[in-house]
Amino acid sequence: MIVEICGPPGVGKTTLARTLWTQALDHGSAVQLASSYRPSEHPFAAGHDTPMRRLSDPIRRLTRPGREILSSAHQLLGGSREAIIARRLLQLMPPRSILWSIRLHQYIWRFSHVWYKACEDDRIVIFDQAFFQVVCSLVLLTAAADKPRIKEALDLVPKPDLLVRLDAPREILVARLVERERRQSWIDSLLEFDLKTNLRSIEVLHELYELSRHTVPSIDIECADIRALDRAVQQLERAVLQRPVAQVAAA
Repeated sequence: MIVEICGPPGVGKTTLARTLWTQALDHGSAVQLASSYRPSEHPFAAGHDTPMRRLSDPIRRLTRPGREILSSAHQLLGGSREAIIARRLLQLMPPRSILWSIRLHQYIWRFSHVWYKACEDDRIVIFDQAFFQVVCSLVLLTAAADKPRIKEALDLVPKPDLLVRLDAPREILVARLVERERRQSWIDSLLEFDLKTNLRSIEVLHELYELSRHTVPSIDIECADIRALDRAVQQLERAVLQRPVAQVAAA
């Protein structure tokens, strides 16, 4: 069973995914976490937030895509499912920047590879990102984001067994994004969207969700503070563990 968590940047997708994963494990459930990685959000243990750590984490982020691509190159090249999805999405809505085109190509490759491996897993696999977010990135970066192309992209990407839409009031998201930008390393600032683009993504994600909410089972969760997060985890744990595992069709 594949569970994807989608939502605007700064809403707490990774926090929710990790908390849900931890609690499900504590209750004896067979569950796996497929987590993204942003060094500026890494929860440092006490005494370990050192200058060397702040330097090494961004370096790992730069080298991680290359290592993962090399380790699975036989599946990510040529006519593989991963390569086909990346190629078709980028042909549909090509980014204006060559740099972003290269970055998204390798990101879609890697994300697809992990996603299809999760399809073969007997456990519940929780993703703290979604293919939904990939389409959002393309919309933000291309000049060819008309409604027919967006619908075609949403139809093209694989569908999870459950899509969790996480949201929070706009003023809270703005405050979190401003703080995130303040804490970014110089490498993060090169690899992440700027504040203006992140704020625009809030509206884009809402539009995408409205277009696709009837094509995949979904849950809406408002998560403005830690108490709301605790309630969300309890609600999600019940929904995920009680839901029968569905057969996920390959795209």
